[in-house]
Amino acid sequence: MKKILIIGGGYGGLRCAKKLEKLLHKGEADVTLVSRHDYHYQTTLLHKVACGTYNPRKARIFYRNVLKNVHFVRDNIDRIDFEGKKAVGQLGIYNYDYLVISLGFEVKDFGVPGVKEHAFWLGSVNKALKLDRQIEEKFKYFIFDGKEDDLKFAVVGSGFTGVEFAAELAIRGKELCKIRGIDPARFSVSLIGRGERILPMFPPKLSEIARQKLEKLGVNVVRGDAVECCEDGVVVKMSDEDASQIYGKYNAEESAFEGIHCNLVDVYRDMLEKQKEKDGEVAGGETDKKASENSTTNSDEKSGENSACETSENGVSDEAKNDEKQICSENKKENTNVENVENVVANAVAKERTDVEVCGQACGEKENSVQTAQTDTVKTQNATQNSERVATEGIEERKQKIKKNEICVLEKLGDGLYKVRGATTLWSAGVKGNSVLACAYCANKDHKIVVDPNLKSPNFKNVYVVGDSALAVTRDAFHAPTAQLAEQMGAYVAKSLQAELRGKKLGKPFKFFNKGTVCSIGHTDAVGVAFGVSVCGEVGAFLKNFIENKWLFSLGGLKMVLKKGQFRFRSSD
Repeated sequence: MKKILIIGGGYGGLRCAKKLEKLLHKGEADVTLVSRHDYHYQTTLLHKVACGTYNPRKARIFYRNVLKNVHFVRDNIDRIDFEGKKAVGQLGIYNYDYLVISLGFEVKDFGVPGVKEHAFWLGSVNKALKLDRQIEEKFKYFIFDGKEDDLKFAVVGSGFTGVEFAAELAIRGKELCKIRGIDPARFSVSLIGRGERILPMFPPKLSEIARQKLEKLGVNVVRGDAVECCEDGVVVKMSDEDASQIYGKYNAEESAFEGIHCNLVDVYRDMLEKQKEKDGEVAGGETDKKASENSTTNSDEKSGENSACETSENGVSDEAKNDEKQICSENKKENTNVENVENVVANAVAKERTDVEVCGQACGEKENSVQTAQTDTVKTQNATQNSERVATEGIEERKQKIKKNEICVLEKLGDGLYKVRGATTLWSAGVKGNSVLACAYCANKDHKIVVDPNLKSPNFKNVYVVGDSALAVTRDAFHAPTAQLAEQMGAYVAKSLQAELRGKKLGKPFKFFNKGTVCSIGHTDAVGVAFGVSVCGEVGAFLKNFIENKWLFSLGGLKMVLKKGQFRFRSSD
């Protein structure tokens, strides 16, 4: 019985295994799938896992649940012996008659220093979860010991992964700011791309629509070449003209704060004018009190007391209400004092005291009451002025931070170099083949194997290569590496293996049929091309979810779609 060994369970490898289950009869061949994980994951959804908007349990599809007639072995392949027809893993050696290589991709750093040390990349569910934890911790602990750059995020690469992650994070970040009580202005996402436009695989008009959608979400689209990844950002070589567009955005924000400052000053000025009017009423009440002090009758004294209470009740400051209550309480006590004054006057007459001494005692007590009311007015004015000062200082501090470039994402370094600030960096600028193929003499510098029109290695006719490990040079097969391309390659190889096992000639050369590609911009928006027609908005989001659900249906039918499918394509607002 012939042995077919499939290395890697990505879109191409898993599609080939599922197709062989349908095409081959029982006992016709021994098919084995080897993968370093127990599960298959949709790489097109890893950006959602990294942002915490997609459950990682739903992202995993375990091989043993979807494979029936194909043996699955979990192992990490170290090298392939093409001459000896065997693959050497950490747990064993696997012989084969036919080999299908579908090892997936690794990050390509283009020799940029600091990428491996300071940047994340979406290569697996575990790496996505690591980035998710990083994002959560930055928001969680920001109010305690966070730095200004902790909520700044840089994304290098303006392809599918970079655009989808930047959009998802822009939406998620605003939600986290609201949950954690953080000023949203402290949060920023910057998308760095070296090309003239983002998503270069799309028509220019569609790329421009995508850029506008990103900027509407608050993403800073930066055009430049990343030359170094640092702990606190990415050094980018860019023109001053491109940099001025970013600076202009934050200068506009500064002008907005100046407008807010002016509005607040106007409000406080009105409050002060109202307070001055109240001060005039207090002064008028004070004059009435002095007139009443020249008389020793109960009615005149009580009239002066009521005037003092009315002055306290008409105060405009909430902070002085407690003091006003105390003044009114003291005025009530004055009623008792007035009665005492009458007794003093009566006693003075009886003892032949002069009216001047009696009036002196009464006037002394009334002067104390007026001074208390004046003190309350001063407290009200001080509270109003202090509120204005605190608000003004907060706005001034905010403006100074903008001027000092603490809120702006760009920092000029000189010689055409700028630093895009960010404590967290995602690298999505490029991919290459798996490092297992690095020692294979038939692979190129990017660890990819050049294949013929039938997706075979020119050096070994029993070796097929699909997905990110393959480099198709024919016009009909050449295309940017996508899940759709890998899936079609896997299905084609399964048919070719069926023909070889049955001694038939191979079919027509592989030809990629591009049904369309959609790039999501959040849950409810997307841009893309379907069968040659440009789509965007909710229609694009629907097609994106349809593509994901179609893949799930091919693996586990309707039950799999209902369990792990994507259904949200419209806003619930």
